[in-house]
Amino acid sequence: MQEPRVLFEDLHRGYWTSHLDRLEDWPDQLRGIDGPFRLFLALNATELDFEVLVSIARKSIPQGLASLCSWGPDCERVAGAFDVATVDALGDRVSEATIMTTAHSNESLHEALWFFAVVAYPDEAYAPEPRHWFAVTVGNRDWSEQVDQGLKAPDQLFSRLGP
Repeated sequence: MQEPRVLFEDLHRGYWTSHLDRLEDWPDQLRGIDGPFRLFLALNATELDFEVLVSIARKSIPQGLASLCSWGPDCERVAGAFDVATVDALGDRVSEATIMTTAHSNESLHEALWFFAVVAYPDEAYAPEPRHWFAVTVGNRDWSEQVDQGLKAPDQLFSRLGP
């Protein structure tokens, strides 16, 4: 995994990005991201085994995962795998502190990124609100560049949503 790096930070939030060549390269520790985080995961999951997706979700939960927005081919399955891992990890507490997941298969990358940056909020159990927004792209370097550009100036994401 490329080391997570900060693209934008103010008193309330920090936008971090990273790129993985393969999802299986998800690290055991996330350097620089301390405490709960929101995750934007852009990948083509069509060739990935469901258990690989679940294992990455299981790895990210103790790292502080508070919410997930998934985008790319077969992103519904990605969100489903994170839901399975959430139930496994939280058990009976899932009704007290769930990890919100969303899939954005019918949206452009910029639309999904805008949702992640502006709309997606984790469960109240993760208060105070996580101040780390972490966007990870897998495999596709063009997506990585688009995500970096979008999160460098998050206030401009909305203006890029035009037709």
